[in-house]
Amino acid sequence: MLCGIERLEPRAMLAPLILTGEHALLPDTPGQLVPVYVAGGDPVAGCNLWAQVADGGPELGGVIDGPVITSIDLESGIFAGNNTGQVNPEYSEATVSIANNDPDESPYTFAIAGDGSLTTPQWEGRFLITAEGSVPAEGLLCWLVIDTTGFEAGEWELILGDRNLNGASNFAGLDAEVLDGRIFIQETNVLARHVVYGGSFWDGNGPAIDQADVLAIAPDVAPLFEGQTAGGENVSIYSKGINQLAVIVDDLPGEVTPADFVVTVGNTDDTADWRPAPAFSVHTLADFGDAGEDVVFLQWSDVDAIKEEWVRVEMLATPATGLPVPDVFHFGSSPCDVTGDQLKDASDLLAIREDPHIWINPAGIATRSDVDKDGLADATDMLLAREHATSFLDQIQLITPTPAVLQAAAAREMAAWLKYLSSQADEEDQDAEPVLPRSEGWMA
Repeated sequence: MLCGIERLEPRAMLAPLILTGEHALLPDTPGQLVPVYVAGGDPVAGCNLWAQVADGGPELGGVIDGPVITSIDLESGIFAGNNTGQVNPEYSEATVSIANNDPDESPYTFAIAGDGSLTTPQWEGRFLITAEGSVPAEGLLCWLVIDTTGFEAGEWELILGDRNLNGASNFAGLDAEVLDGRIFIQETNVLARHVVYGGSFWDGNGPAIDQADVLAIAPDVAPLFEGQTAGGENVSIYSKGINQLAVIVDDLPGEVTPADFVVTVGNTDDTADWRPAPAFSVHTLADFGDAGEDVVFLQWSDVDAIKEEWVRVEMLATPATGLPVPDVFHFGSSPCDVTGDQLKDASDLLAIREDPHIWINPAGIATRSDVDKDGLADATDMLLAREHATSFLDQIQLITPTPAVLQAAAAREMAAWLKYLSSQADEEDQDAEPVLPRSEGWMA
């Protein structure tokens, strides 16, 4: 079913889609992850996937030298072990490396192969997935692990195919449509994204943005990226909510303003339905780091702070940011959720009581029982936890934000189906008996 419309024939208009999008990478850095997605929802039992940087480089007879695809990571993709698919036990783990020094294998190319019945690899460097049945072709397929060592800048095609040998990627036994992507290395890169405990003991309790705010960066809250499933490490429990974020950039070419961001809030997987975030201000500490990094702060008033939901930040690719592609990340807010179970109740009060901190043994910035981040864990924190009590009806959800490329794919599929249904309706109209117009005074 698609929006209540039953499909009368399988994939009459579109084949399943394999795509990756555009991605900015750090210079001279190994182990960077680039996602590959699938869309369409068709049941698939395997995938023949090749990936190639530019023309494959000298190893494949190409002339364009570029970053290296060193391995693939299947642990969180649709064929992960807990789904109906499994990685060939010969390789034992879901992350399989390619030998870059093997003259018979290209460090730019890898493949996942499977048709539900194969049991042995066809050649070294090709990776087999077998499936017990099928899985829906929807979501993350795998991560490409890319090494940019030796490259400080540049732009390359990321081809989801092996043009020199195997052709385009496809699903085992089922054709696929493929949308290639691009990777960039530019002078301006986002180095880190953080929650900041604004207006806390750690920044001197002051509303103004200054160097002290760097000391209030939350070390225990990590950003959530598109396609990843949220965990407690992505959620801030600061009692004031999310009132400040910091984005560390290595070289801003211009003055950044709120117009360089798109910020939305919500509590569902489909971020396209989220609403605009409350108004915020932007402040930059220029050349703050040892290597001249810039720290960009997004600040909300305490009244407008984000609570009991997620904030999605998209730092746009503009002349002021210098980014080659937008940078997207998410943080969640669940104030006073000391136990980390998303439900604020008596267990959180008990957790604070069992981990008290006074001036003799002050709380650290990551101490969970100190929910207001004043350096103490005491009766005030217990009172705040009581005030922020929630039930399963209004608690924060552990989301898996839909990547923008998959939102675009869904919109593309809907447009194609509407066009298809319109064409079917036109054909029915042509085959129908003509209906004469009713003249005035005509009686049935």
